[in-house]
Amino acid sequence: DSYSETLGQLLADPDLFETVIRGCQDWDSITPFQQSQCHIFYHQHLMHFRVAFQLHEKGSIDDDVYQSIEDVQIKFMANPGNRVWWKMVGESLVEEKLTRLINDKLARAEGTDAATTEAWAFFDPKNWGAASPGGTS
Repeated sequence: DSYSETLGQLLADPDLFETVIRGCQDWDSITPFQQSQCHIFYHQHLMHFRVAFQLHEKGSIDDDVYQSIEDVQIKFMANPGNRVWWKMVGESLVEEKLTRLINDKLARAEGTDAATTEAWAFFDPKNWGAASPGGTS
């Protein structure tokens, strides 16, 4: 529910959606006000992941469910702008164990030019046909 609520903010405000996408791609290309908006959105996104991480640690979430949540979070955070935010403030928002996990995963995602495309591909209509079974690119 919390993740749906977070994404619902983007649907309710196209300007915010555009700001978040631009911030993901290039943190320095957006205004300080827009950076604040992105910070709030990224923080909510991270807190959703944190809850999933904690529940998984306690055995309350199955491995496959947790892994799908982790995969989305890492793809999201692998964006160049998200990496800037993560180093500036994100690391300080979660416990050390989760910080280490995210840093390890991001280090392995280093050099991936497709990060932004992958993170937002689900929301881009031009990718829908390719994502469906038997779809064409």
